[in-house]
Amino acid sequence: MKDVKFTNTLGEILDIKSSNNMTFYFRVVEYIEGCNYQILSEKEDKSINSLWKEEYNESGWGEMDAENEEYFNSNKKVYSGTLLRNHIFVVESDSFLDSIKKAISKELIENKPFVTSDDGEKIPNKWAWEKETEFDDCYGGSIMSFVEDTMMQIKCNDYKIIKEYEYESDDKGNKVSWYSFYEVEGKKSSLGYKHL
Repeated sequence: MKDVKFTNTLGEILDIKSSNNMTFYFRVVEYIEGCNYQILSEKEDKSINSLWKEEYNESGWGEMDAENEEYFNSNKKVYSGTLLRNHIFVVESDSFLDSIKKAISKELIENKPFVTSDDGEKIPNKWAWEKETEFDDCYGGSIMSFVEDTMMQIKCNDYKIIKEYEYESDDKGNKVSWYSFYEVEGKKSSLGYKHL
């Protein structure tokens, strides 16, 4: 994703400079804990290795299977830790940036920093949006309908998903050749863009 800039807050989205040719990247990252994995090499031996150790699959519910076992390399280090499952949706739209900026601006104006409780007491409005509020807290939904849900929220109808893919990586961005896992501990989304 060369030259893609990712934003995390509503303020950062409002600061995006518009241009005639832009592509948008919706990224949803799931954090998977308790993983065993190996780092993917550029030239990976994909032959099944008879020295596969079932112990590496004991961390989870069997995400490891014959397809993944093909990538096991007994000569490489097996790591343990949290992995990132990255879901990427590449989107084209002429009106998206204007639509989301308009929706954010409207919410920032209309949201009240304080609300009245049932007891008549003024309390902070925990749902009030601010420029520092994260994109993840305001838009999206389930992973597979993330783009559609966001577009519906901001009333943008001219979008097209031109590509979608997913991959697993460690926290340094290294892709992995196989992994097993215990559980997904959370997810986070962000919005990226690229001027063409």
